Amino acid sequence: MYAGCNLGKIYRIIISFGRCKGLSQSWCSIGTGRTGFAYSGAFRTKARFSVEVYIDTGEKEKNKQFFDRLYAQKEGIEKEINMALSWERLDNARACRIAVYREGSIDASEEELNELQDWAIETLIKFRNVFGKRIKTL
Repeated sequence: MYAGCNLGKIYRIIISFGRCKGLSQSWCSIGTGRTGFAYSGAFRTKARFSVEVYIDTGEKEKNKQFFDRLYAQKEGIEKEINMALSWERLDNARACRIAVYREGSIDASEEELNELQDWAIETLIKFRNVFGKRIKTL
């Protein structure tokens, strides 16, 4: 496991995605191959964990345009991923996020963390497979 976060399995698996940022945080962000887009896994408030595509090119309007173009493909994306996603345009913020949440606390038992890690790895791989090709063509 690495400092500050019990996501060691995820870290080892996502090395294949590219550079991981946030190793001493409660989140890990992995580049998608396009500037301004990242895949992330994060412990959230209220004992939740998320896997997400985070969009932040540094330009609010550009982020919203990219989000809207992905949102136009919502039905196909959710069908391919085989889960309903939380589409968070975040109009009062610069960035946008497309996420899936599940129960999960950094203070959970080792067994629960192992289950969470397995889910996160599987979900991150699905996100990469489904969003990767779409992000490249935006």
